[in-house]
Amino acid sequence: MQKTNSAQIALGGIMGALCIASMFLGSILPFATFVAPAVSGIFIALAAKEIAVSAGFSMYFAVSILSLLIVPEKEMACIFVFFFGFYPLIKSYLQKIDIKILRVVIKVIIFNACIVGMYSILLFMFPMPSVSAEFAEYTSNMILALLVLANITFILYDLALERLFLVYVNRLRPRFLKGLSSK
Repeated sequence: MQKTNSAQIALGGIMGALCIASMFLGSILPFATFVAPAVSGIFIALAAKEIAVSAGFSMYFAVSILSLLIVPEKEMACIFVFFFGFYPLIKSYLQKIDIKILRVVIKVIIFNACIVGMYSILLFMFPMPSVSAEFAEYTSNMILALLVLANITFILYDLALERLFLVYVNRLRPRFLKGLSSK
């Protein structure tokens, strides 16, 4: 089914609005610091799937700027900017690596580089008092344990993202397109 430019723009606007709404909702719910950026990244990936990858990257940049400017929870906005906003877009390229263990290792390296880089920036270059106070309470072993748990959570997120897109492409998208063509 061919999409007109206006339909693509409208879909991109709706997905962008859902991203920002998700980020604002994450500011209200204290446990959603990592969940809201992950959900927003899914909306960006769906827009990339339905419009174009370039549109997904454009949306990522727009939502990143808006999040940093207007979302009250800046740590959450940074988590989106540094990882969850772009990871669903590059995931399809990473999936093309044939050797599974190599693919997983590369994904974990990217995740760790992004998260460690982000927190290094938030702690040392542009210190955020809330993040600095939180990390001041942690021992080195606690930080290491949090990083291990973050890696396990990332691997589960990656698997869930893969399954979600299979369900979307094989079940939800055909129903959605069938509903649009019947009108």
